Amino acid sequence: MSDVADPNYNNSAARFRKLYGMKLQGGDSYGGQPLQNGSRCDRAFAYADFRGNGGPQCTNSALGNCWDGIHANSSKLRAFFEGSIYADPKVAACVAVVSMGDEVTLPPPDNNPEQATAAFRLWAQNRSLGPHDVGCSDWSSCDFCDNATCASTNPARFYHSTLFKQDFSIAQMKVFTDEVKRWLPHAGVGANFERE
Repeated sequence: MSDVADPNYNNSAARFRKLYGMKLQGGDSYGGQPLQNGSRCDRAFAYADFRGNGGPQCTNSALGNCWDGIHANSSKLRAFFEGSIYADPKVAACVAVVSMGDEVTLPPPDNNPEQATAAFRLWAQNRSLGPHDVGCSDWSSCDFCDNATCASTNPARFYHSTLFKQDFSIAQMKVFTDEVKRWLPHAGVGANFERE
């Protein structure tokens, strides 16, 4: 199973997988390795790529149904698991590595300015910051602002908006990662893995 036409690459990749005891996930199989000890593998061995199955890669499209405004919605990912071979705990136990995509990007919170501002204010208040700490006269006038104009006119608000944006994006990615870990508890979850 490979997307690469170069036989040298495929041979090298096969040697790498063999070295680490990994097999590719494919279709409705889990690498063909027999399950042992009833409900679990002696050693998790499989690699699964969820780019097209409700992982965060679908966040780049408004049609992906992965977002409620600016907030992650893992229902598409959950539906994928419920209807897949991974719903079988014996199969799930065999998955060692999961890729959530390549160069995963999350929509910035400013896709919805009202929600971004509300989330930014709550983020600042939860860190015991006051309006003046984040460059605002009061909370009602304190909008999320991470653009170049804000950087030059209100560096404090720009700085805190940028911190919020990073924290927020990490938290949204965690929603998807936690859903994967719920179904595949033995797997390491990451991104930017080369896929064959």
